[in-house]
Amino acid sequence: MKRRHLNKITLLTLAAASSLSIIFSCKEVPHYFDGSRVLAEVGSEKLYARDVLTVVPEELTGEDSAAVMERYVDRWMYRRLKLRAAKNAFSGKEEDAIDSLVEEYRQSLVVRMFDEQLVAQADTTVTDEQIEAYYREHGAEFRVTQTLVEGTVVRFDVSNRQAAKLRQAMAHGGEEGRQELRDLSAKNHFELTEFAEWVPWSEFLSYLPTLRNRSYDNLLTVGTVQEMREDASGYYFRITSVRRAGDTEPLSRTRETIRKILYNQRLQEIVQTREREMLDEAVKAGKAEIYAPRASRPVAEETPEELTSRGVTVLNSDFLS
Repeated sequence: MKRRHLNKITLLTLAAASSLSIIFSCKEVPHYFDGSRVLAEVGSEKLYARDVLTVVPEELTGEDSAAVMERYVDRWMYRRLKLRAAKNAFSGKEEDAIDSLVEEYRQSLVVRMFDEQLVAQADTTVTDEQIEAYYREHGAEFRVTQTLVEGTVVRFDVSNRQAAKLRQAMAHGGEEGRQELRDLSAKNHFELTEFAEWVPWSEFLSYLPTLRNRSYDNLLTVGTVQEMREDASGYYFRITSVRRAGDTEPLSRTRETIRKILYNQRLQEIVQTREREMLDEAVKAGKAEIYAPRASRPVAEETPEELTSRGVTVLNSDFLS
């Protein structure tokens, strides 16, 4: 009996594969290949043509379409057969454990969707002021892992008569000095690179005639115009700021990280606040009761004013009816 059943499965699969090969060797599906045609069967479960046709991209034709369809049929068969084998292998206790896990996942998914709905209705904006305040309080927690610099590099032809004036312009500070440097570089076709944002020291050095495996930490001098040469090219460079490994990370490089931290804190606050409100409403309405001993004051006894005084934002949203 078992052999006959397996033969039935095999014959159905082979028939389906043959049908698919013939059908999709043409560019269009023939009218007689209707959606009610059975392509495969395992026990009482059947795979119909209408279920398979939807997975084939419209742009595929011929053998490509047939290959996609055949793989789908094979996967469908493998899955059904493995499910049947697993059902026979597992005991009732194991099936109960699986059902419990499925139900737990379903509940988690529903709760997550509800939490996402709460968040979508609330204000989750993180301001620059909040980011800066967090950085002032927790900035020491962010540490530089490699040397960072801000500064300027200019490449010029050593025969250019404006080289001396260029060095003087680089020594000037402030926006006025930087603008003078930009104007001079543009007029004389100097290659000016400004690092107004923090960059790794290795990246800064890549604009200078340096060797990859050599240390240049002795050049990490702030405010001094330094010079290098390579053939007919001269290089002036000036470092305006340095952060070495272990120093506090600059705010500009931690801003987005802090924004994510504050955003996640805000999400957690929104959800926890609503949870407290729901518990408070349920207890007061007599729809829920806590019998277990509580070390802290029951949430139901906290007023919205008390929650606000603790820095918790109270959402005005009705949930329990």
